[in-house]
Amino acid sequence: MAFIQRLIVIIVLVILGLSVLNSGALDNGMGVLTTAGNHLTTSLRSLLLTLSIPALLLGGVIALSPKHRQLGTEMAVGGIIALAIATVGPVLMHWMSGAMTTYSTNLLGTR
Repeated sequence: MAFIQRLIVIIVLVILGLSVLNSGALDNGMGVLTTAGNHLTTSLRSLLLTLSIPALLLGGVIALSPKHRQLGTEMAVGGIIALAIATVGPVLMHWMSGAMTTYSTNLLGTR
């Protein structure tokens, strides 16, 4: 009896999955995800630029002191890493949105 119930549940789930694939809902979902990702990337880029440049400059000034050289170096390295992420992030997100669009149209057959 339990086997028949599992079989019916599996068949219903397969039918629902195929209907979602054929309806184009996943393609619309990919569009929503890429748009939200682009907005998030833009916001994070401005935040990282706002925080990284002062950290880089302040870390360089603090590193001049022999007593606080370690702290200044760590701040400057953190500023460089944040600046690199702010620069490369939007490029990677643009590539990712193109790749997701290509995969969703080719694999799901929504051409």
